[in-house]
Amino acid sequence: MPEVLRGRTLAEAGATRPFGLPTAYDVLCFPIIEWGHRFQRPQQLATKFAEHGQRVYYLELTFHDQGPEVLWREVAPRIFQIQLPGPVGHNRFLESLPEEAQRTALAALERFCEQAGLLDAVCLVELPLWTSLALGLRERYGWKVVYDCMDEHSGLTILRPEMLADETRLSREADLVLVSSGKLREKHASLATRLLLLPNAADFEHFNRAVRGRELRRLPRPIIGYYGAISSGWFDTGLVVSLAEARPELAIHTPEGGVWHNDGGLGWTNPYDRRVWEYNVDVAAAAAKAGFDEIMFDYLRFPSDGDVSQAAYTGRRSEPKWQTVADFARYATERLHPLGVRVSAAVFGLAATRDLGIGQRPRLLATYLDAIYPMVYPSHFGPGEYQIDDPDAQPGRTVSFALLAFRQKLEGRRAELVPWLQDFSLGRTYTPADVAQQVEAARRASTAGFMLWNALGVYTAGALAP
Repeated sequence: MPEVLRGRTLAEAGATRPFGLPTAYDVLCFPIIEWGHRFQRPQQLATKFAEHGQRVYYLELTFHDQGPEVLWREVAPRIFQIQLPGPVGHNRFLESLPEEAQRTALAALERFCEQAGLLDAVCLVELPLWTSLALGLRERYGWKVVYDCMDEHSGLTILRPEMLADETRLSREADLVLVSSGKLREKHASLATRLLLLPNAADFEHFNRAVRGRELRRLPRPIIGYYGAISSGWFDTGLVVSLAEARPELAIHTPEGGVWHNDGGLGWTNPYDRRVWEYNVDVAAAAAKAGFDEIMFDYLRFPSDGDVSQAAYTGRRSEPKWQTVADFARYATERLHPLGVRVSAAVFGLAATRDLGIGQRPRLLATYLDAIYPMVYPSHFGPGEYQIDDPDAQPGRTVSFALLAFRQKLEGRRAELVPWLQDFSLGRTYTPADVAQQVEAARRASTAGFMLWNALGVYTAGALAP
């Protein structure tokens, strides 16, 4: 059951003014992630608003059943976390609030705003779940509604149709729509009255600060750093392309001499170029010196999508691709092991049973690496794989066969086997039982652990029970 916010009602605060006096308009944040989740765009915006004088009221994604009033607590200077009464256990990512729950939550929120002295506010909405509440406050008080769209919700096949309808309504009726990518701008251009592209970015001054090793080494172990692929919809692909064009000598080329691009429009660095090896391992070495315990190279391979027949490699050697990839793994390990870190790589789930033409040969990689992380997602196996008519319909059995194939390839090698398991829906809705079957398969295979993958960062906690 979701945790009830350890806060209090305004009535329990007595005659005090717990929120202080406003110095500017207030901000009601209807978020897409919890305040205590990874510190990302929602919390960053809220923090900046607070630093500039706004009082920020950041809603919980869960609801409580402890009475009809709003619960609240202060989580940072001028930032107050609030929890509305409503249906405990409601799946806020998949379905809209029932009408009765909307009325209850809106009435509680209106009482809270009036008692707290919110006179002028902006409703910053980041998830379609909140559409009716935010628009209801605008109807009651005339407050502006801003939709900050960070995700392509229609791409999530598990969403209920009413949630997508809520997003369409929100985009049409919001006073301003912010989007984080060019693709989202194209989608909302025909809906929004006012539209602004506001890409995600990093606090350069913060991340430019050198991290001393002891700052990480005093944290509880293990520490996991992720160095790998990023969705093309979440960052400036044009910038990446321009950088590749600026250093064409490091890229894979076309037969005509231009920079080769994959289906996503991105260039690839040349796996045969030693300068590319050195740069990648330089980055990994910096992470190792900062205090991380393991460096995982994600998608350690040659390109697989796009017209690979047109990919021309400067300095191409006569050796097979799998030898080139294995040589890089050996080079990386030789440089990183002296720094006291483990070195690992993620590979495709089919790499143990066939040559995919991308240079992944698990048995050879296992000679040099400390761990192999195969992505054995059942939805990625085609009909008939492992003699299973529909591998996605039998996730536990599919993972068992896949791990058996990898176990056979790694036999006698140094590397541990740690699978990536599927905790997302693709083609059909995945249930907790589907995830639990995969976890049980990994445990039966005596793997050195397992990892769950969900692009939204929303995981099935029940599947992790012993």
